[in-house]
Amino acid sequence: MVFAANGEWGLGPTFVADRCSHCHLRGGRGAPPEFDDEQLLSMVVRVSVDGSDEFGGPKPHPHYGVQLQNRALQGQSFEYDYTGSPVPHEADLYLSWTETTVVLADGESVNLRAPQARIDKLAFGPLGDRSMTSLRIAPPVFGLGLLEAVEEETVLAIAQWQKSIGYSGRPNYVRDDISKRTRLGRFGWKANQPSLRQQVAAAAIADMGVTSDVYIEQNCPPIQTVCQMQIPGGTRELIDVDWDQFEFWLRGLGVPARRNVADAQFVRGERLFNQAHCAVCHVPELTTAQAFQEFPTLANQTIRPYTDLLLHDMGEALADGRPDFKAGPRDWRTAPLWGLGLSKAVNGSTSLLHDG
Repeated sequence: MVFAANGEWGLGPTFVADRCSHCHLRGGRGAPPEFDDEQLLSMVVRVSVDGSDEFGGPKPHPHYGVQLQNRALQGQSFEYDYTGSPVPHEADLYLSWTETTVVLADGESVNLRAPQARIDKLAFGPLGDRSMTSLRIAPPVFGLGLLEAVEEETVLAIAQWQKSIGYSGRPNYVRDDISKRTRLGRFGWKANQPSLRQQVAAAAIADMGVTSDVYIEQNCPPIQTVCQMQIPGGTRELIDVDWDQFEFWLRGLGVPARRNVADAQFVRGERLFNQAHCAVCHVPELTTAQAFQEFPTLANQTIRPYTDLLLHDMGEALADGRPDFKAGPRDWRTAPLWGLGLSKAVNGSTSLLHDG
């Protein structure tokens, strides 16, 4: 990566985190802030306006792009002089919680909480009535290479099977900005990324302000003039050798082995999981392609991700109101469940769903 005169390595000018591990601590899932006055770090707020871009994806907000950036650099001009003030970060981002009590069929009461993003101190004017926001928590990053190695035909066959028994899983088809074509979406909470290579580049620019050959422009909409004055870190800050190594590491990052599979409690839980039809969407077992050129050792493997890689309408209570290519305002990709039992041991996070 290219180092700028201010000592940064291509970070920013605006960003959410200054390294991948701040969001994906030890490769695991993110966590909500512990305190009301603590800003989001391993969570982001996506933003867009009505309509779609030229490829059917979310339409960027004219002042804030597609994701709110709550951190920024110190501020330095092309002439190596300080601008007199830091680069304005776009907003302060916090969480508020709404708690409800639900009485289950056996009389037990449980408390449920729902998060809502609290957006303060917008630097470039209000979002406006046409805007849509979506709170997202960082997902774990292991096993992604195995999911990429599952053939598209396998995913489509699951969708057909679900339809035949009254379920409605649907694939998301998204823009592949690298190959310049439409492809099956696999990664992200709404399956809006078609490949690990693009996922790496998209996260680099959206979360850290790090450019690449596929995403050249910084997160500096026209109104953000101080942002645009910053020293460029080079035409591409994520150079190919680093990009290749990120992609290789993600593809090869293994999944924790299943534990206690012969234990009576495990066996009963698996039976109940199937009886409740959870396994229709959280498909327990998939097989990777017979050949996978990008990482041959991942080919022809039986894996247990507990996902179908499809979109499902999860109802109004879980809706974010924000479409993403073929994913509607209430649609989410079935989250893989592998490794879930070790999440607390990995980094302490037990936060679930797309918004924690």
